Amino acid sequence: MRARFNFGVQAAASLPAQQSTPRGVSSGRNGDSAALFQLNTRGLLIHVLLLFALLVSFYLVPASLSVVYWLLCPVALVSPRMALQALVFAACVRYLNPGLFTFGGNIGLASWATLLCAAGRALMSFRPQSLRIMAPIWLFGLVAFATSSVASSFVGVSVMKLLSFLLGASTAIMCACALSRQERAALTTWLAALLVVIVLASLLTLFMPAIAHFRGAGFQGILNHPQSLGALMAPFVSWLLASIYLQHRSLVSPYLFVAVLFVVIIVLSETRTAMVAVALGLAFTFLHYVVRSGRYLSRHSLPKNLSKIMLSLVLLTTMTLSLAPLRDAVFGYVLKRDSANVEEALSSRTHGIDSQWQNFLARPVEGWGFGIYPGHHFAKEIHYFMGIPISAPVEKGFLPTAVLEEVGVVGSIFLLFLLFRMVKDAASNRDIRWLALLYTCVFVNLGEMVFFSSGGIGMFFWVLMALACTPRNAGKKRSLHAYSA
Repeated sequence: MRARFNFGVQAAASLPAQQSTPRGVSSGRNGDSAALFQLNTRGLLIHVLLLFALLVSFYLVPASLSVVYWLLCPVALVSPRMALQALVFAACVRYLNPGLFTFGGNIGLASWATLLCAAGRALMSFRPQSLRIMAPIWLFGLVAFATSSVASSFVGVSVMKLLSFLLGASTAIMCACALSRQERAALTTWLAALLVVIVLASLLTLFMPAIAHFRGAGFQGILNHPQSLGALMAPFVSWLLASIYLQHRSLVSPYLFVAVLFVVIIVLSETRTAMVAVALGLAFTFLHYVVRSGRYLSRHSLPKNLSKIMLSLVLLTTMTLSLAPLRDAVFGYVLKRDSANVEEALSSRTHGIDSQWQNFLARPVEGWGFGIYPGHHFAKEIHYFMGIPISAPVEKGFLPTAVLEEVGVVGSIFLLFLLFRMVKDAASNRDIRWLALLYTCVFVNLGEMVFFSSGGIGMFFWVLMALACTPRNAGKKRSLHAYSA
């Protein structure tokens, strides 16, 4: 019999009916049949070894990277689960550290091919339940297309980026809705293995400082930027901390050890946005269920959870103030290297936000065009294939003002509706950790705008958000009231 490690959740088949479980709160120790965040330890080990082997082959034989990247196209056609794995793997490979790995010139084209194959497989497995979230996605897309058609200086680039976002987000949603319980369990095991490989391989680069800090800034490990590594850790930190502070688990648990390790990596990467996303994600999740299920939380969970939070804050504050190295590390992380104060440390963000806000005020209704900078000059080189733009990177950190700048008030309203739909669907899952994960994936965009980057690292976040929004087998949704006490 295969050994299994239940990540806070028992196997669905072994669970009795729990109709009395309060809405929005899983039973903690006994788990939630809807969450299915179950890890097969033997499968996890096999996946870790295979992924490590691929990573080593990419380093020793650079040509193998392009070969494997193109092989993701037929892999994506196998099943919805394999399509999601191909998209996530493609995104992570594309964001590998250039100091370790050599990329071919056709990676951008291969990314599009993988996305199209995955989209084709998603259509073959289409479930009507996926329209709950796909409809707001495409509604926003139509509005963004309309505004960009009249406002964008690079209509072709805006349309290309919009199609990439719509295809990526829709594919993730359709494939997640088509997963069976066993496939969902297998996918989460594979995702955990990928995370283990990224963390362990990144820690190994600490023995090669020139690689670990390839950009001369924070710790980036095997990824191409410290921000990428830090942002990738954030949703999993929220999941682990939600397991401890928002469910009935002891502070002394493996969850805390892993969470602390991930937090250390975030601090080393100097990605402040990741910690802000974790804090806001947990805070909004807590407030969400205080409002929606306040009676239950006030009588049972709230005092205990608050006591754990207060105890942790007291211990952390005491350790920070009493240990000079830790104090210096915390202040260095907050102020970010050589900044003299918080205002100076935030100047890199505030300048971009101010510029986007002024651009929005100049065109408040329609914006300047989806996925581009205002004006008639593109900041970075646009890559074409047969006259079609396939890559045109932009760097906009703060999602709210960036969206206002690009699609104006009209598009922003439809984006808010999309986010509301996603939060509502994630909240229908009685395992509170899925909502914490979703909130964190969204709040990461306050510093690293990956929401629309489904052709890049944003695909990783879209797969997580799709799993959070479609938590049940075959898209079977229940309202929040189905779990009322």
